[in-house]
Amino acid sequence: MYLTDARMLAADLVDVPFSDASFDAVVVQGVLEHVIDPQRAVDEIHRVLAPGGLVFSTTPFVLGVHLPVHDYTRFSRLGLIRLFRRFTPLECDVIEGAAVSLAYSIAYFWMAFWSSFGWRGGATLSKYAANYLIFWLRLLDAWVRRSPVSVDAASSYYYIGRRSDTTLADREIAAMFKGVGLCPW
Repeated sequence: MYLTDARMLAADLVDVPFSDASFDAVVVQGVLEHVIDPQRAVDEIHRVLAPGGLVFSTTPFVLGVHLPVHDYTRFSRLGLIRLFRRFTPLECDVIEGAAVSLAYSIAYFWMAFWSSFGWRGGATLSKYAANYLIFWLRLLDAWVRRSPVSVDAASSYYYIGRRSDTTLADREIAAMFKGVGLCPW
């Protein structure tokens, strides 16, 4: 099915109003962490994809709560592959690595510190101050993003998969681990 003009549809991702095998590709960017039942949403994506159809998804891993009332879950790289276990993974890798995770953590600490004094505007003002002072950390990601250690501490991942009629077993998924699995303490 091709949309020939601009249309907008508001629908629940766990129950989309399209028939089976309606699409050749589905893009789900920054959505699955906001869905109460992400497995059901991915099953629905599988249903509406034509045989051999592609899915592209991005999700955060190390990132503070955003869209606070509707921010439910995070996925590691293997967690994302497992979520899409009814697909053949073509690529699943880091979007933003450990340097971006560090920048987010420092910014959140800075906001928590200043707002802990009861200062009404502390969190907002310190958010902008932290971003101004630590923006350069994000630039370091170009050097560390592909490190196996960065895979374990990535800020976000992407997944590209092809609809499949088979389901990946957990042992197959575990064999796809790319990090180092070291905890610093």
